[in-house]
Amino acid sequence: MVSEDQVLLGSERWWDEYFAPGGGWEKNRGPNQTRQFVKAFLRLVILDRDKALTLLDVGCALGHAIELIHERYPRAVLTGVDFSSMAVRRCRERLGSIAGFERRTIEEINEEYDVIYVSHLMEHFWDYRGKASHLARHCQRLIISVPYNEFGAPVAEAHPERHHQANFVEDSFNFLIGEGLAERIQTHIFDCPGAWSFSWKKKIWELGLKNTLRFFLGKKRIQDKFMVIFDITCKRLDPT
Repeated sequence: MVSEDQVLLGSERWWDEYFAPGGGWEKNRGPNQTRQFVKAFLRLVILDRDKALTLLDVGCALGHAIELIHERYPRAVLTGVDFSSMAVRRCRERLGSIAGFERRTIEEINEEYDVIYVSHLMEHFWDYRGKASHLARHCQRLIISVPYNEFGAPVAEAHPERHHQANFVEDSFNFLIGEGLAERIQTHIFDCPGAWSFSWKKKIWELGLKNTLRFFLGKKRIQDKFMVIFDITCKRLDPT
């Protein structure tokens, strides 16, 4: 049972406090991670720069991805949504001139978009399949960025005291094809130094020097962390 002075992990209040000025998001270098993740998206996924694309950033946090997407695709009509009212308020104050921002859950997204971008959000949901299916019904392309094979095996049940709830590998979203919601899925697996995977200095220490020592001690090797981007081409459903 949670006492009155405790905040349930993942609740709206928890995220509001996390995104508050000086809160955990900025202390834990969330803005830098967001920038690194979106730079990978912009490098690996090509969109039409000549078209006024409608693009929705789901779980936009403080909008740092929106900024860089706007720079790359200045004609795009951008919207950001987040579960946290605090995040939405701060986005509106800082970036209201280039994008619209709303407080919404995934299930409350019902408009149609050319592109829906979801960066490092799906791993927070054990029931990610239903959420991905819902989003696929509302866009032409669904871009999902998540940690790659973080746990090394499927997650059998939800863990309410852990941030990340799901494990993702190459075929994790193939069910969308089986459901008739996607035509094609392209995957990009890569490391992201300084954001999700080790920084270059830490790679030398952890993967080089430290792993050499662990080899002679007969200990398990330390593995670098990788990310995967799923570029999902969705089927347009008959509205009737």
